[in-house]
Amino acid sequence: MLSTTLSHPWARQSLTTSDVARGSVIVLLLTLLLGQWLFFNRTGLAGNPDWRPYVERFCSVFQCELPLRTELSRIELLNRDVRKHPLVEDALLVYATLNNSAEFTQPYPVFSISFSDIAGQPVAMRHFMPAEYLDPEVDSAAGMAPAVPVYVVLAIQDPGEDAVSFQFEFL
Repeated sequence: MLSTTLSHPWARQSLTTSDVARGSVIVLLLTLLLGQWLFFNRTGLAGNPDWRPYVERFCSVFQCELPLRTELSRIELLNRDVRKHPLVEDALLVYATLNNSAEFTQPYPVFSISFSDIAGQPVAMRHFMPAEYLDPEVDSAAGMAPAVPVYVVLAIQDPGEDAVSFQFEFL
């Protein structure tokens, strides 16, 4: 009788120390690669509510900064008013009171005001960055604290008699 055994050249009976070392180095390098990917994509991942807790934990260990959490639907417009400017011809004064109803600090939004004619067609629109509508003493980088009203007063050019309605929006 003839007996044959099939074996592959890469199949061994036991692991050597160099095999364990090679495997450990590969696992370490893959972990470092994953860490780098998380670090460089932390801003995008932090915007996702499902991933935010993990990214916060990662950044607490590796001391990286995250952008403030944003939930525009939690920014409320408490008061608003648009009037002719009492001192400047062809100008309007815009008054608004904003409130962050979220339980966390979030970035100040881009504040948008648009004017429409009687048919609802846009006549004029303008976006204001936080530095344009906040008082100069306010640190816009610190974000909008919860339940603290923010008062906005803007002087803008009058869009004309065709503008019969206005709308505010946060971007």
